[in-house]
Formats: sequence, C-alpha cells, structure tokens
Amino acid sequence: MKAGRERVISFNFLIRDSLGNELESSDGSPSSYIQGIGAALPAIEQALDGQEAGFKTELKLSAAEAFGDYNEDYIITVPLSEFESEDIAVGMEFTADEDSDEDLIWRISKITDSEVTLDANHPYAGKALNFFIELTEVREATAEEIEQGAVIN
Repeated sequence: MKAGRERVISFNFLIRDSLGNELESSDGSPSSYIQGIGAALPAIEQALDGQEAGFKTELKLSAAEAFGDYNEDYIITVPLSEFESEDIAVGMEFTADEDSDEDLIWRISKITDSEVTLDANHPYAGKALNFFIELTEVREATAEEIEQGAVIN
C-alpha cells in the first residue's frame, strides 16, 4: 500500500478451527480496520490489500500465522488474596501493570480457594484457523481516522 492512500476495509467474516467448528463470526455486522497500520493479522492485510467490495476469500492460517503458538510462559498462578474484589470470575479479562513492552490481556482461567490462574494467551493461540472473508466496503480513511489510528463509525 502506498503511504497517503490509507483505506478503511470493512468485511464480514467467519472463523473455523481446523476441524470445521465455528469459533466466531461477524454475524452480518462487518468489522473494519485501516489497511496497513497493523490493525489486522498480517496474512489478512496481505490478502485484502488492493481488493474491492464484493471480494471473497478463504484463508487457511497456521497457528503462527494467526494468533501465535500457545505460550506456557503466559500462564501464571497468583494468590487469591492479590485480588481486592471478591467479584472475580473465570473468563474475566484485564490488563496488569507490567514492566514489559507488551500490552498483555490477562484472562482468569481458574479460581480455587487460594489461587487464581491467569492466562495471557489469545483464546485462539495454538490453533490453525480458517477465515472466510467477504469485503463489504472499501473507502479512503479520513484524516481523523488516520490520526487516531482507528476507524470512526
């Protein structure tokens, strides 16, 4: 993509695992991103670059091409007493203050009487995925969208 021609790509999608199980879909409400700023998976950006509304494709991505391999280092167990609130539940997500350059989203995967297990892996990490994509709209990004780095609806 040439600089100065940032485009907003809107698309419907369906994601299936390698066994054909549906994991997620846009369900008729298109998702949008600005092409070329790293807001979508690189394989998706590459496949959609230069395409127009009506384009359809199926992408079969390895775990590494999709959301990465499952990383055991992204699982930690902490004492339950570290949580100030008793209103925690499996599946809750939050960010933690880290001394890392990575912005990790931690998800509670297990709670016992004394410990909480946190997992920062993407829910689809370690999975080969099939993406079915249909472009619904392609337009030039506005100056405000380019400045904010996000699509404004």
